[in-house]
Amino acid sequence: MATTDFVDAKSFLAKDYRGTSLYNHLTEVILKILNDRPTDALTVLEEVSRTVRGSTFSAGSGLGSTTKGKAAEAACSASKTWAANCSALHGVEESPVVMPFAGDLSTGLEWAGVSLGDADTFLITQALNLVAAETDAQSVRFFGKIMGTKADYYIIEVLPKKPVVAKSTEEMEGSEGANKYVYYVAPSPDAAFVALPPLKASHVVASTTRKRYLTGNLDAPVPGHPPFKGTEKDFLHAIIARINGDTNLCLDGYYERDEETEEIIKTLEYEAPELEALTEAAGWKHTITGLNEASGRVIDYVDPEGEEEPEEWKEELRDLEEDDWTFFEALKDSMVCAKSKLWPGAVSVSDGTVSTNVYIGYGIPSKQNSTTAFSPVAPPALPEEYGAGDPEETEQEVPVEQEDDTKEPEVEEEEENGEEEDDD
Repeated sequence: MATTDFVDAKSFLAKDYRGTSLYNHLTEVILKILNDRPTDALTVLEEVSRTVRGSTFSAGSGLGSTTKGKAAEAACSASKTWAANCSALHGVEESPVVMPFAGDLSTGLEWAGVSLGDADTFLITQALNLVAAETDAQSVRFFGKIMGTKADYYIIEVLPKKPVVAKSTEEMEGSEGANKYVYYVAPSPDAAFVALPPLKASHVVASTTRKRYLTGNLDAPVPGHPPFKGTEKDFLHAIIARINGDTNLCLDGYYERDEETEEIIKTLEYEAPELEALTEAAGWKHTITGLNEASGRVIDYVDPEGEEEPEEWKEELRDLEEDDWTFFEALKDSMVCAKSKLWPGAVSVSDGTVSTNVYIGYGIPSKQNSTTAFSPVAPPALPEEYGAGDPEETEQEVPVEQEDDTKEPEVEEEEENGEEEDDD
């Protein structure tokens, strides 16, 4: 009878309740008390029971959980961050040094096939004003967007009042060359923009030896051969500088060179041309100097103590190559567009009075303008063995024993002796 009562009692205590049972709970409580050996076990019994109950997994009723899930929580957190960033941008005051990205020229870009949407356009405008307020800049403009495999780069170009690189060296140029502008990048227009490091000539040269998509991570390595001595932020700066030097356009006659300072200034008495004149390369000019990809510089480096004059390869306000561009009217009788064939995604639009430039692409030049197909640089030749080719070391000829043609073979002598014996 007692055995039957014990079995019934244990069966009652072992009933499943949300993945556990009272029998298992009491067993774990007693086991924990025996392991911990508290001084007053009776006093802490209820506390131990609550601790064990809280640490026990509960499968629930099977009707689902009321939690949102990790994906929903991540999306909610991203929405809160976006709302906070947008609220911060909303209160930024307009800066006079910012080149406008919205308005009529933005409409012309849309007709030319370039549009980031009204929301992003507004956020970009506010981001330009925020960067202008945080930096001591002469001018601030939206360079464009380079798309990556995991994240994109929104790029802001800043012309600082004080040069970032004070003096040009063999490793990098100063404000008169490739480091004239400072570039700020962010994965979205509402995020914080980060300044890219100064550009090195070696990074420009190395960037021409490979074609690859960016990842969106500034600290990511750049694989390939020859090895790229830097990270993606250095590679990104090199790509931006090459694009800007080849695709930054202005209207012919809009700028002129100051006779005293030799700087580029806006023409005081500029007369807007007919729109038809902008449908040809002669109606445009390159605004800034371009990079010499062989040296990675705008101006070749020469020894300051020497007498040689540095040479500038692609000067400011130079003519366009007709084969590198396509021209058409984006809006009939109101807007003209110029698209680069060398860098797909580079677009310039103008209404005849002002113009704007923007780049939206992958940062990869077109193959159409390449005389040869892209091919990675071959590795160097294998080094010679130690001591090979040493002029002080003389090679010793190995003596080779030569046979004497005058000496008759021994086999023939033996045959002759055999014939004489037979005759006897």
